[in-house]
Parts: sequence; C-alpha cells; structure tokens
Amino acid sequence: MNKIFAFAAMLMLTKISSAQTTSLPYSTGFENNNPPSWQVFRKGAQDPASIWTFNSVGAYAGTKCLYHGYPTSGSTATDDWYVSPPFAFTAGGNLDSFRASFTGLGMPDIGDTVAIYLLKGSADPALATSKTLLLDFRGSNYQTGIGWRKFTGITIPNTLGTSYIAFRYRTVNNWMDVSFDNLSVSGKGGASGVFDNSLGGRLFKVSTSPTCASLTIENAIGANASLLNSNGQQMLQIVLNTENVTTDISSLPVGIYFLQLKDKLGNHSIVKVLKNQ
Repeated sequence: MNKIFAFAAMLMLTKISSAQTTSLPYSTGFENNNPPSWQVFRKGAQDPASIWTFNSVGAYAGTKCLYHGYPTSGSTATDDWYVSPPFAFTAGGNLDSFRASFTGLGMPDIGDTVAIYLLKGSADPALATSKTLLLDFRGSNYQTGIGWRKFTGITIPNTLGTSYIAFRYRTVNNWMDVSFDNLSVSGKGGASGVFDNSLGGRLFKVSTSPTCASLTIENAIGANASLLNSNGQQMLQIVLNTENVTTDISSLPVGIYFLQLKDKLGNHSIVKVLKNQ
C-alpha cells in the first residue's frame, strides 16, 4: 500500500471532528435558487413579496443575482438576513469584491438597514455571539440610478470560532430594491477549522501565527501529534507535553497540511492547516 493510498484510507476511516467550515477562497454568483448552505432568517414582518430571492432580470453577470424588494404595506419592520455557509477567519480575511445595485425611490433612513455583517458562533442572527458590521450602505455607499457598483477590499477581522457573512435588509415601508452579485471572499494565513476541534470529547485549539512561521496547539496535553503533507508524508512529530505547545514551521513549503492527533484512549482528530506564506 503506497503512502498516498494509505493516507486516503486513513482520512476515510478516521472521524474528523473539527468544525466543518467552507474552503477559502470562496466565490458565488448566486446563480442557483438555493446556493449550498446559504440561509434566510426572517426576524420581522414576513411580506411574501419582500424577501431575499434571486432575480433573473438585470443580473451583473450570469443569469441571476441576489435581490430584496421593498415591502408593499404594513407598519412592522421587515428584517431579513441572508447568511452564508460557515467560514474560519481566525487569522482574518477579506471581502475581496462584490457588485451592488440599488434601485427604487427610497434611501436608507433612520431605522433602516442595508448592510453586510460578520456573525460569530451561529448563522441565526438571534443566536450569534457577536455581530460585526463590515459595510454599511447608508450615506454615500447607497447610490441609485448608476447601475452596478463594485466594492473591494473590505477587511474581515480575526475571529475565533465559526463565523458567517450576512446580508441584512431592514425597513418598515421604504422603496429600497437592492441587488448583489459576484461575491468573492478570501482568508489570511492560518489553520482551517482552528476552533471547536474535539479529541475524545475535549475541545482543543489549533492556530498559526500571522506569518505562518509557527503552529500552536492548545489543550491537547498527553496526545501525540503528527503534521502530514498532502501526500501523507510525516513532516513533523510534535510532543504535546504542556497545555500550550508552539512549533516552528517556517521552513515548511507553502501548502496544505493535515495535523493528526491521537490520545492515549485511541481517539483521533484531523485538522487541515493552510500555510500560505
């Protein structure tokens, strides 16, 4: 059995218990009526004509774009969120680019919200442990009648745990039609799924330094750790004899690695680690 086959078999047979996050970089043109793992959360009035949906008219590229129309009546605020699949931004990241188009006669007023947030801990805004405003479309960011506008380089802060990108639309009765298309997201150097990893029921943390010069494993004392390359070759053997172990990985080539942990009871966990510097 060659090393590549053996490593593939190990991945299939071993329970990978780290949080499942979406690979970065990530992009979507919102072409599907239900892009994988995106979710709608309605926290206010539920006007059937005013909801996050996919518009086949006037998309920036392709055949569709993400769209929210204005509520037609009522006195209770529409408060709709459209939330991404889970990401790991432990070392931070960027909204590299996306397109936005605003139509209708309204502009965001007091109490209105058209914005992009970073949610931490849960895709449901009501359960998220934090909501970080990434971009507010009030003021000069909201311009109608100019077609599609490109936004670039919005910084995503370092965030431990699982996080989500969320579009929010809130108004009581304001003619704001908003559209988004061609979203691209990237992460910075660090481990993938670096938090909420479990080994025999015990949570542990894996992270890299901002320059990817070192790898740190916390709360896995007594376990054995091996860092494997994508071919299944062992690059490092790490002794976890303290609660916080940091290992120099500066000499390793840029690439994807797999950190395999095994405790004395035979429990396994594998964490994908990205070294991009």
